[in-house]
Amino acid sequence: MKKRYDSNQFYNNATKSLQELEEKSVYTGYFYQSVYTGKNKFYQKEQIESLKFDDKWIKAIESYFPSINRITINLKSTLKMQSEIIPIEKTKKVSKDSIIHLMSHSNFIKEVTDNNVVPKQILSARPEIEYGIYENRFIMTLIVRLRDFIGKRVQMMRRKLKSRKTVHLNLNSEFSLEESDFALEVDIK
Repeated sequence: MKKRYDSNQFYNNATKSLQELEEKSVYTGYFYQSVYTGKNKFYQKEQIESLKFDDKWIKAIESYFPSINRITINLKSTLKMQSEIIPIEKTKKVSKDSIIHLMSHSNFIKEVTDNNVVPKQILSARPEIEYGIYENRFIMTLIVRLRDFIGKRVQMMRRKLKSRKTVHLNLNSEFSLEESDFALEVDIK
């Protein structure tokens, strides 16, 4: 904002100074009269460019948000049995597979009595919920790609969304002054 104020102040001061000089000199009136009576071509064009982005992709993505939200809330899962050998004190449940494993691995038996077999370690299976299935990985990939796509589009829009105004001024003048012919051309863009 300060730059605009400074340029306005400069323009006002320059115009005021030129007007004072013109009033003091007789020659400026004579010069202007010669320019006005000559052949003058004046051309001015103002062009304003602004980019408009198609927002159909935003509406399409927004229309799929409820479905994606519903899918992420209700993720698919499978129940997977995780087997590991643990001390008998930590075992909560003994299954048929635990007995079969103990029969084939006698090194885990602590002592054998007439009626009992006391193991020191036993195979225990605990259920584990598995979320890393194909459908969930597919949805995660979709969400990551969607995030990247939106990020790139927003960056591009920030870079290119600024509008541009161009003013082109062209002045061609041919005039005579004190028995001399002059050609004046001013081209400002």
